[in-house]
Amino acid sequence: MPNDLIKAIKNHFLFINETDQLVVERLYASQRQIPLMYGILIINMLVLCRNLYGQAPLFLTVVLPGILILAGSIRMIAWIRLRPRGVKAVNARKSLGITIAVTGALSIILSIWAYLLFQHAGIHARYHIIFFIIMTIMACIFCLVSIPRASIVLACFSAIPASVFLFLLGNHTYDAIAINLIMVVGTLVFVIANRDRYFRNAVESKARLKKANARMNTLANIDPLTNFSNRRSFFNRLTIETSFSSSKPPKTLFLMLIDLDDFKPINDLYGHGYGDKILKRVSTRISKAVPSNCYFARLGGDEFGVICFTSNQAETQKLGLQILDAINKPITVEHIRTKIGGTIGVATFPDDSDIGEDLFEQADFALCYAKQFSRGHVVFFENQHSDYILSTARISKHLAVADLQTELSVRFQPIWNCATNRLVGFETLARWQSPALGNVPPDDFIPVAETSGMIHTITSIIFEKAFVEAKRWPCHLKIGLNISPIDIANEGIVETLLQLCKKHGIDSKRVTIEITETAVMKNYELSTSRLKAFREAGVSIAMDDFGAGNSSLSYLQKLPLDHVKLDKSFVQATIEDEKGKIIASTLITLCKSLGLGCIAEGIESEGQLQALQQLGCTTFQGYYFSVPLLPEQTLAFVNKQM
Repeated sequence: MPNDLIKAIKNHFLFINETDQLVVERLYASQRQIPLMYGILIINMLVLCRNLYGQAPLFLTVVLPGILILAGSIRMIAWIRLRPRGVKAVNARKSLGITIAVTGALSIILSIWAYLLFQHAGIHARYHIIFFIIMTIMACIFCLVSIPRASIVLACFSAIPASVFLFLLGNHTYDAIAINLIMVVGTLVFVIANRDRYFRNAVESKARLKKANARMNTLANIDPLTNFSNRRSFFNRLTIETSFSSSKPPKTLFLMLIDLDDFKPINDLYGHGYGDKILKRVSTRISKAVPSNCYFARLGGDEFGVICFTSNQAETQKLGLQILDAINKPITVEHIRTKIGGTIGVATFPDDSDIGEDLFEQADFALCYAKQFSRGHVVFFENQHSDYILSTARISKHLAVADLQTELSVRFQPIWNCATNRLVGFETLARWQSPALGNVPPDDFIPVAETSGMIHTITSIIFEKAFVEAKRWPCHLKIGLNISPIDIANEGIVETLLQLCKKHGIDSKRVTIEITETAVMKNYELSTSRLKAFREAGVSIAMDDFGAGNSSLSYLQKLPLDHVKLDKSFVQATIEDEKGKIIASTLITLCKSLGLGCIAEGIESEGQLQALQQLGCTTFQGYYFSVPLLPEQTLAFVNKQM
């Protein structure tokens, strides 16, 4: 039991049971007060020694006070030079423990010194000594307010012995002074102890607030799903890295934006919970592919960012391809195996821009351009990217508020069979005349409509306008209609077409749906299913612009096709390049072997027509036969050919 009591007292006076933050705050508060205590003590001693000089021995008025004043001055300077904010908690405890020990030692020495002086002093000097003791004790207690333990030590080793000494003198005046001293010191100790509770609470509240702020700062800078840096943290780092001055010249870096391809269909099919697990896996893969000296963050959704400190564009390209390789690997989650891709846009600091926000915008331009034209690749920013994206944004803005029923119109490109010298039909071409933008080419507004989701509305309007004109033609003429990859994914596209055929009295066998290789590649299974549904409804199917993209002959074998429309690049190649001529000849022969009609697009000259006729092609369309016709011109064109 005594050992436990001694240990508890030791821990109490060494601040073992207090938090590190509280101990450091005590030291910080004391650093501003204890030098003042030593200053008061030194001045009081000097004044007392001056008053008693000649009455008491030199040892008591010069030597001993000189030693104490020197020691006090050294301690005062040490406290003034102390920088508690940089002190560790273990050193703070040590400093506070030393302060308590010094306080006890000084209390004892000063009490003995005052007692010895009292023996040599006259009546007035004795009152000065008593005044010195009382004022010094009170001043020291106030200055030690942040260290209540030191105040208690001071009271025990200075105030109590002084009071006992005064009582033993047997003088009523001294007795009254002793009682007053005990009452005042006791009150001060009580007030300081009470104040210390508020001090503790304030420090603890500050510590909790600091911890909460740190937690909030973490939450504000960390993506909660992946536990990697978030958009806010990324922009803060980007601002720092792109800051420069005359003394700090700009250092080359590459800002890389990564967007996942085909993630939304997975999210829609399997749910957001599954999608979140995919994002976690992908984030981990990217972070492992990114070098440690680069900065990686999830910017939101399925978009990520990397600040790269690679040495040149080639090295950055290599890193980008490594990241894409990591993304492209199949992912198995909950026994479901999926595969996604990625596209990367890159901007260079300071070559493309020396401002962080502008650099990010340019990387985003490169990414958007890559998503449209170079999916699955790393694309570095060029000025044409921003021009394209800004143009697209303008188109999107005006398309959203357009009166499509009025502003959209159709043109009809004749399709001619030279073997029979007869008109086969027309391909329908969409046109948009915007009041603000003027005539907008379909190659510009159709991709925007696909992205914005307006393509279904546009397709329906174009179909209807085409059927309004087609019902005026002879029943043997075909009407070709283009549908986009987004239309193919629309479950109601077949039903919409059939309803319009019924509404306008058009036999579905007169209709040819034209689909591109790109539409098929986006979702082969879904495309095949939709095309079969069209075929079952009596609609013909044509593969449009064959050869313009990543052509696959397997499409000719597996898809339910009736016609193949050779891209105009093959037409030009037949008169310019022997290899191109051989390829075109092979395709025409293959179509015949598979029982497919072959239509050559983009015929503009007699030479092109004759070259393709020699290869066995019989059906054509292009400016050589006619420019695209206005609706009111078609019937006259038909009558003329008949």
